[in-house]
Amino acid sequence: MSTAQPVQPGQWLRANRGLALWFVAAAIALVQGVRVANAQASLATLIVVLALTGALVHPLDVSRTRRRGGIAARAAGAFALIAIGLAFDTLRKIGIEAVGSIAFDLGVWIIVLVSALVERGTLGRLLRLAGVEHTKLIRSRLYQIGLLAAVLVTLLAGMTHEPLEGETGWSVAATTLGTGTWAAELFLLVLGATTIAGELGQGTLKMILPHAYKRSEWIAAKAIVLLLSAATFTIVITLVSIGHAAMTTGLGDVVKEGIPGFPGEEIPDEVFQTASVMRDHLQECVLSGLYALAATALLGLFFSSLFDSVVPALSAAFLLFLGLKSADVLLGLSRDVQEYIYASYPGQLRSWTAKLGQGLNETWDAAWFEAGVIRAALTGAVAWLFAIAWFSRRDLHG
Repeated sequence: MSTAQPVQPGQWLRANRGLALWFVAAAIALVQGVRVANAQASLATLIVVLALTGALVHPLDVSRTRRRGGIAARAAGAFALIAIGLAFDTLRKIGIEAVGSIAFDLGVWIIVLVSALVERGTLGRLLRLAGVEHTKLIRSRLYQIGLLAAVLVTLLAGMTHEPLEGETGWSVAATTLGTGTWAAELFLLVLGATTIAGELGQGTLKMILPHAYKRSEWIAAKAIVLLLSAATFTIVITLVSIGHAAMTTGLGDVVKEGIPGFPGEEIPDEVFQTASVMRDHLQECVLSGLYALAATALLGLFFSSLFDSVVPALSAAFLLFLGLKSADVLLGLSRDVQEYIYASYPGQLRSWTAKLGQGLNETWDAAWFEAGVIRAALTGAVAWLFAIAWFSRRDLHG
């Protein structure tokens, strides 16, 4: 993102509206990230995080003297993020008490997004770009193969699944949904990691961007298309997994068979979980998986903005993704540490659903879904913001 140019007194905000909005979005993401990681984090911790990010990531050009400008710009960036972040932190505490954390945090991001689009002509350009990118994506062989592979993997997992004692369609649906989601994550990560690096390697962005669109609009359009792809994969996988379970095992109540204690005694069957409750659990599994897929795709987009070719972008994205996805095995992280990682939540929710579908005594933690959604949303938002910040300041002519 280009640094702000000297303007007339009192006109900075108007002349640098995009830069100001970036600061607001960055401050919101940092505050939400710190509070989600540790709700009791001290004010000093929050100030340090805001100051370091403001000084290192996006310094402001506030001085005509180059040497002074370097120091003054970073100080101004740190001060700006601190001021905005502390103001938002106070507002967030009030908003959470009124409407809840998910509603408030998502509502804030909707406001930020709308604010970014109200600039004259931005919405039209963004929609045109998104339309072009979506057409390119659905025509690409990678997208088509990925969607087909996700369907086949989900269906194959259901067909080769060995029935377990007492399991119902809810267990089968949760298991096959997890297998299909794993395949979808891999393809969405590849789609995200190749979306910019691939075009940079082909040289198309160097010809198109200087003539028509801002780089931030290009990143936003690609992010929108990746989010739509995540939704498409989720819908298809869900339909296949639920359809297979309904046709083979059924999706009724989870019933425990009554076992008589004495000969001749009749013990009625017990409804362990109603179909309505299990439907709610599976719905949370699907939504949690959708947010995780979206975050994975945006992480791929971020790595794609860092490199000029596909191979290093894919390599870096896969290393991070495998570390997040298999943190317990590869890194030996405890469950307490894994609770900070968005990728751990959908699998845990599916595991609980599968066990409850078998009639096993398993505790369902309602707060787990909310925590997973918030962490995935923050991961995706931060990845998107840093993709814009990095790519907008890159030299594409070297």
